[in-house]
Amino acid sequence: MKRLFLRLVGVLVVFAMAAAGGFAWWAHQPLGLTTSPIEVVIKPNSGVLSVGRQIQRGGVGMDPRLFQILVRITGHGPDLKAGGYQFETGATPLDVIGKLARGEVTHYVVTVIEGWEFRKMRAVVDANPALKHDTLGMSDTDLMHAIGATESAPE
Repeated sequence: MKRLFLRLVGVLVVFAMAAAGGFAWWAHQPLGLTTSPIEVVIKPNSGVLSVGRQIQRGGVGMDPRLFQILVRITGHGPDLKAGGYQFETGATPLDVIGKLARGEVTHYVVTVIEGWEFRKMRAVVDANPALKHDTLGMSDTDLMHAIGATESAPE
C-alpha cells in the first residue's frame, strides 16, 4: 500500500512539474497578434480577468484565464494600470504583463500654437482620434462653466 501511495505521489509530482514547465514555456513564447502593432485600451478599475478579456478582445491571442494565472504568479495583480497600450509582434505574455504593470501607455502629441484662437485649438483637439472627446458639441460658455471658470468667454 505504501508503494502504491509513493508511486501515485511520484506520478503527481511529474505531472505537476510538466504542467509548470509547459506554463513557463508558454509565458516566454510570442503571442499571436491579429495585426502589428496592436492598440489595446484597458478601462480603469478593471479586475485581472477583465483586463485579460480586454486584451483578448483587442486582438492579442491570449486566454484571459491563463493571463490571470500568470499575473497572480508574478504578483503584478495590484500593479496593472489602465490606459492605451501598443503591442508589437514578438511580445510574450510576460512582456504584456510587464508593460501593464509599469504603465507604459501610448503617448500622443497635440500641438497648440501660441496665438491660435480658442475655436481653432478646439478644432485641432476635436480632430484627434486618440483623445476622448468629452467636450465635443459643448458651446464655449458651457465648456468654461464645466472647468469652473468665472468668465463666460474663453478669450
